[in-house]
Amino acid sequence: LNKAMLKGEMSRELTAGEQIVAAIGAGGTSAVIGGPLELIMIQQQRKGGSLLSAASQISSYGTSMWTRGLTMTALREGVYTGGYLGVTPVIRELLQKSFPSWNEEGCRAIGSVCGGLFACYLSHPCDTIKTCIQGDIEGAKFKTHSSTVSTLLSEGG
Repeated sequence: LNKAMLKGEMSRELTAGEQIVAAIGAGGTSAVIGGPLELIMIQQQRKGGSLLSAASQISSYGTSMWTRGLTMTALREGVYTGGYLGVTPVIRELLQKSFPSWNEEGCRAIGSVCGGLFACYLSHPCDTIKTCIQGDIEGAKFKTHSSTVSTLLSEGG
């Protein structure tokens, strides 16, 4: 579906940019399911209890509470997936075309390292912000994304 939406046709390969954007879009879309599940998990870690008790407590704050941290979850998942399903194969293919004498597995390894670094370092800030926001559903310390960033920076993190 992403391939058809990006290209408008099915007779050509995706460009490197299209491949990365498709991967980012797929990862970001997964946040719709992953975000609320992670909210439950984080609340269980903080307060204990069962899956149902955590879900009930979250719901007691209103249905909009289920979207708490969703933007950062989508950004984190988009960047992470963009790294391993987008950047990794793009770098591998670029290396194989640029250096045809190189070993295919070596190109794959270099692509994996580049994609992994992209995914790891660029998704980590989003994950930290998301975890703070989802861990504080009361909003006592972490109310919004921007205030969370300010709080973390003022605390040295």
